[in-house]
Amino acid sequence: MSNSVLLDTSFLIALRNDKSDLNSLAKEYFDYFMQEKYNIWLSAIVLAEFNIKDKLEITPVYPFLKPLPFLNDHAILAAKKQRHRHESSSKESGKQGERDSVKDDFKIIAQVEHSGISFLASSDTKMNTQIIKSIYPTHCPFKFLDIHFAPNVSFGELF
Repeated sequence: MSNSVLLDTSFLIALRNDKSDLNSLAKEYFDYFMQEKYNIWLSAIVLAEFNIKDKLEITPVYPFLKPLPFLNDHAILAAKKQRHRHESSSKESGKQGERDSVKDDFKIIAQVEHSGISFLASSDTKMNTQIIKSIYPTHCPFKFLDIHFAPNVSFGELF
């Protein structure tokens, strides 16, 4: 799916919070996505996380977000990614730990991959460095957009 992005909870928090250090960058990204006519996806998982402390449905960006439900295929893929990471980390540490529960990050990553979404926008650098890079060591089917960096850095464009 070309020109598509899923916004992570951390992105939406930065976008909503005027006092966030990342607020202006989140706004730049959102404006860029709108200007370039991206399909901007909202995961049901992200909506649930965000709505713990705020109401996304009352924000001005909500009408521009396409809903992405969490489907059985997403759950199966998330479990597979989580299991693979757990088995890899157990082999590296030399001990078999308890099986981790399937976390929301894995569910969101599975949605992005399964749905063919081009980008995952987030400020959660641990998601990228500890999870995405461990489950896709050579080739990731989507690009992680770290909103600590301006859109022109991420996209290599001048605007």
